[in-house]
Amino acid sequence: MTDTSALSVSTQKVKRSRKLDYSVLFATISAASMAYVGSTALNVALPAIQIDLNARGADLLWISNSYIIVQASLLVVFGSLSDRFGRNHICMLGILLFGIASLIAGTAPTVEILILARFAQGVGSAMIVPCTLAIVSSHFSGDRHGWGIGIWSAFTLFSSGLGPFIGGVLTEMGMWRMIFYVQIPFGIAAAWVLWRYVPETYYKDTRPVMGWLSALLITLSLLGLTHGFLEAPQFGFDHPAIWLSIVFGILTLLLFVLVETHEHARELLDLFRVRTFTGGNLALFLLYVSVGPILIYIPLNMIQIQGYSESFVGIAILPMTILMLLSSAYVGGIVDRYGPRKPIAVGHALTFVAFVLLAMIGITGGQHDYWKTFFLPLFLAGMGLGTTLAPLTVAVMESVEETKAGIASGISNTLSRVGQVLSVAVMGGFALSIFTAALLNDSNVRDLPEATRSQLEIESMDLGETTIPESLTPSEKANVEAAIRNSQVLAYNVLLWVSAAFCLLSGIISWIMIDNRLVRRQENVP
Repeated sequence: MTDTSALSVSTQKVKRSRKLDYSVLFATISAASMAYVGSTALNVALPAIQIDLNARGADLLWISNSYIIVQASLLVVFGSLSDRFGRNHICMLGILLFGIASLIAGTAPTVEILILARFAQGVGSAMIVPCTLAIVSSHFSGDRHGWGIGIWSAFTLFSSGLGPFIGGVLTEMGMWRMIFYVQIPFGIAAAWVLWRYVPETYYKDTRPVMGWLSALLITLSLLGLTHGFLEAPQFGFDHPAIWLSIVFGILTLLLFVLVETHEHARELLDLFRVRTFTGGNLALFLLYVSVGPILIYIPLNMIQIQGYSESFVGIAILPMTILMLLSSAYVGGIVDRYGPRKPIAVGHALTFVAFVLLAMIGITGGQHDYWKTFFLPLFLAGMGLGTTLAPLTVAVMESVEETKAGIASGISNTLSRVGQVLSVAVMGGFALSIFTAALLNDSNVRDLPEATRSQLEIESMDLGETTIPESLTPSEKANVEAAIRNSQVLAYNVLLWVSAAFCLLSGIISWIMIDNRLVRRQENVP
């Protein structure tokens, strides 16, 4: 006879387990989505912000980079603190700070206040992101580890990709400030579920891997390097403020390495002597170097060069978003069964082809040409990134013991964000320089009076919003407008070729260094 009472108890346990699984995924995905939407939704609104707040081209890159700089600097600090004091608590504090900063950003009257609010959002996101991944990594174990991280990666990538759609719709409605407010409900929902349903995890004996001095040094380093490279096109690399800024950034970076090596040599060596951990993080770093500028310049290209509307840009990027979601969710199970190397290789190949195709796009006929120009490469980029990022994340997190999940998550996210910061700063400054040089050397601009050319050189710091001098005749204005578009396309295409090269290098390193057999290290797990 069947023991119905035993079956009933077993069924209740399964239901409770599934309820906890769904609670963990809902809370972590909602919290991480708050940070990721905050990172990407604003990219589509940058042209409108430039007009409304009278911002320069470099200011647009600061709006993006200010957020990532602080996030990159503090991810390891808060990831380490979460291991020691509780991942739920640190995450909820981050949600609170992010929400307050979003309210300030939404009411910012000047670009300077907006940038400062973005800095504060970056601090909040640095508390949220490593905690959510650590919570998922701790809860899902064994043969469900890849599946759990795959689902988390899929939906956080989806929310990241959904950001441009939300930003595009709101911007076209003249409500770009609402972008900051729509992030808040994600945080409220996440905080409630974390507090009410998700068990806290922490390990009191965990020693922090990165202290506040190190966080300050890496912040100053990234600020110095970002300022130097973004402002160089306007002032020149020979200007004292520029080369001093870059030298300062390099020196503080070296000092950061010395401090970390002296204070935490054992802990860092313990992590980085694991080949898969090192290879996976290096591959992620290079992949984010390749992806960083694209997230900003694809929307700018579509709006300022191709003449797309903001809402259409959001719709145009949706295929990439949906493919990232589907491929990332599906690939987690494949990694659990067959290992990460082949999915990572396939994902890198698809992403590389996508970047090459994007690099070959010139001035098109506008929105009507979307299906034969941008659709296929964005489709491939979504499938490629979704197939790559989840297995890379699983490989990194699976290579360390569970007690160091927060630290590992912090290091991984830090290297990814540092790659994104440096690529936006260096490649962004590079793009500004290419744009200015191409504009001034255009045949339609080269024959203009010297005073007019000097004015255009100054105005070129605004990229696609470069102001055309009123003194020109209608035909001269039309020629200069065409020169602006052609120069911006050239800068955009060069960036895409560089991105493709970094993507290829990331794929080669991951194939060489990542072990296909992933068995989580169990030592020191209580």
